[in-house]
Order: sequence, then structure tokens, then C-alpha cells
Amino acid sequence: MKRLIILAVLLSASVSYGYYGWGIYMSYWSPKDADGEFGPGAKLTIEMVPSVQLELRGTYYNEFSASGDSDVDIRVVPLEAGLALTLPVAEVHRLYAGGGFSYFLVDTKVGPNVDDEAGGYLVAGADFQVTDNAALFAEGKYTIVQLEHDIDMNGLGANAGLLVTW
Repeated sequence: MKRLIILAVLLSASVSYGYYGWGIYMSYWSPKDADGEFGPGAKLTIEMVPSVQLELRGTYYNEFSASGDSDVDIRVVPLEAGLALTLPVAEVHRLYAGGGFSYFLVDTKVGPNVDDEAGGYLVAGADFQVTDNAALFAEGKYTIVQLEHDIDMNGLGANAGLLVTW
């Protein structure tokens, strides 16, 4: 882990603003059949071609109290991969929108077992470069997934955090 952190810091030491970076954020997700939940997350952003970036992200939600055919308490970890189109608004500010595929790791804490499930997401956001290698970002997100036992986890969410760029 220590080597990974050192490598990330060294890769982030470049002085030019780019659409490459890794970030940490706080997330909120409010699914239809569950109480809203906060959780920490991380993402990696890689520019594929100008104005198109690949995003890999993961978030940890410790406990949703959900109800469908059965009442359950579940831990959910969405692992996501998608594309985002970017629009530079100024030298230090850009807007983006995109979407992708999700795989939801689900761990049942209370109630009948709920299996892992595939789904998707749509996202739109903005970031603001505060230094040569750091940007603040905020985004709105819509998650699309239907879990076992008729638990509808479709819903709006929001992420906000820090992106280290290079």
C-alpha cells in the first residue's frame, strides 16, 4: 500500500493541468426502496482522446435499510467503469457528463440473502482546478439497478471531493 501511495504522488508531480487524475470523495445515494446513505469513494480518470475520458470508480455504502418483497439491511459497494465527455469552460474549470456500467457487490447484514447485481449509472458534474495538481469536483449521479427480492435501488445521488491531476 505504501508503494502505491508513493507511486501516485510521484505520478501527480507534473505541473500541467490534464484530464488524468485520481480522487477521493464523499458520496450520498438515495435509492427508491431504501433509506439514503453516505459513503466514501475513490476514482481514477484517464483521458482516452481529447474531451473523452475513462472513469473507474468505487464507493462503499455501509448499510442500507431496504424493503421490497422482504426487509433487508445490506452493505453495497458499486464498482463502476464508464466514459465521460468533457467541456473546458475556462483554463481551470470544466464540465463533464457521461455514464457507464456498474457491478454492485452486495453483502446482506440482516434479512434474506441478496446477490450481487449488474447495473449502470449516469453522471454530470464540474471541477475547478485550485492548484497545478489539485481540483475540487462535484457531480450529480443517477444509479440504475434492480436487486433481488424486488428491491429497486434506482435513485439520485451526489459526489463531492478532491481530484489529484497530472
